[in-house]
Amino acid sequence: IRKEFTLPTRSKFICKNFDLISDQEPFDVPRLIFKNEICKCFFKPDLNYSLPHGFIYIHFLSPLTQSSVENLNMTSIYSMCIKSFLSEKLYPATLVGYSYKLNATDNGLILRLSGFNEKLPLILDIISKAMRNINEIADKIKFDNFKKDLRKNCYNFLINSNQFIE
Repeated sequence: IRKEFTLPTRSKFICKNFDLISDQEPFDVPRLIFKNEICKCFFKPDLNYSLPHGFIYIHFLSPLTQSSVENLNMTSIYSMCIKSFLSEKLYPATLVGYSYKLNATDNGLILRLSGFNEKLPLILDIISKAMRNINEIADKIKFDNFKKDLRKNCYNFLINSNQFIE
């Protein structure tokens, strides 16, 4: 057997548990199942297909983002750095049906996750660790490249919006 033709290691994102969470009567409107001073958690079963899919939306609000144009741009570059790191780290998860998006907004960041219930907490943990450890995953070269990309995107947006740049 040739070493070049070995199989990849087993993905830690492959699910084994496809049980549905709810044994209750079906309901059309999401129900509040947890609430505290910083978050709310809702639950709604999949009535159409009865699949164990979960969706997580987290909106990270930051007054710093809106405080200046520089901070708004830094938030965008931050999200670009995180997405770049995650594209390699979570590629095996996307192969088995998970999806995620991290977008900068004018008042913070929005994180969206979807996929089978069993491994969503693992993916959320990987993303949150990356967000906390940005200094370890983004070097100066990547930062400068993302800065150039953002500058180019802003320039192209203004050109396409029929506005002038001075």
